[in-house]
Amino acid sequence: MLIATFATMFGGLVIPLPLFPDWLKPVLYALPFAGVLDLPARVFTGDRPVAQGGLVIAHQLASHVLMPVHVGILLWVGLYLRDERVRGLVLTS
Repeated sequence: MLIATFATMFGGLVIPLPLFPDWLKPVLYALPFAGVLDLPARVFTGDRPVAQGGLVIAHQLASHVLMPVHVGILLWVGLYLRDERVRGLVLTS
């Protein structure tokens, strides 16, 4: 459920990726959600030329090849957050 929420938000379905701040765009386009949802829709609607369809497919392949890296980072963050010292951390404003 959480991945579907991230895919919807950061894949361009709720807010188109070009409307995000410039500093966030490289991160969003590096995620696999852009290659699955946003980029193909932009080719089909004519926002990107059909000649860039090969680049979209290359982006999708690169995203899928890098998927183990994304999963590894998420697992590392999860294990880090399981540490007793981090769980005992209380943030107050």
